[in-house]
Amino acid sequence: DPAGGPGSRDSLVGYQIRLEKKVSSSTRLLFCTVGVLLRQLQQGLGALAKVTHIFIDEVHERSADCDLLMLLLRQVRASRPDLCLCLMSATMESDKLVRYFGSPSSVPVLSIPGRTFPVQQFWLEDVVQMTGYRCEEESEFAKKSWNRGWNTEKKTFQVSGDKGKTQTLTAYIDEEEEWGCDDEAEMCDPDVYE
Repeated sequence: DPAGGPGSRDSLVGYQIRLEKKVSSSTRLLFCTVGVLLRQLQQGLGALAKVTHIFIDEVHERSADCDLLMLLLRQVRASRPDLCLCLMSATMESDKLVRYFGSPSSVPVLSIPGRTFPVQQFWLEDVVQMTGYRCEEESEFAKKSWNRGWNTEKKTFQVSGDKGKTQTLTAYIDEEEEWGCDDEAEMCDPDVYE
């Protein structure tokens, strides 16, 4: 652990997750998981006696643990009005939380307007096409269907094997007339099938 890092002797910041705890007597700000906070609440209200503020981010991400935490925090606030709760969400409707924890006059809401920025998405296939990348043929990761060029012709056809079993396959023929299949077979040799 770096000197002065979270949980070190002089650090004001600590963290606690399920199997790891970095907290010292100097800790004044503890980052913890919902599960850790629920375990503290199981010990009774005394476990939070020195806690003045609880911040919960992404409160819109519903789970059984988070819903239970909201229920317990509402009960704790009834007996500890000095406990400040800061519930944060970029997408949740704040009026629902306001009604749950009190009234609009008793629960302040801080709304920070945001801007959306245009996002252009590129998928892996787009990048492969833009760069002209081709997996090396001898690579263990190469499959004919992955390794085809962009000027390939797609063919769907019925094939029958040695035992008369037929199967519909989709194949790609590239400029070198190599065959690659979309199914589990690595290669389809058209001379073997009728």
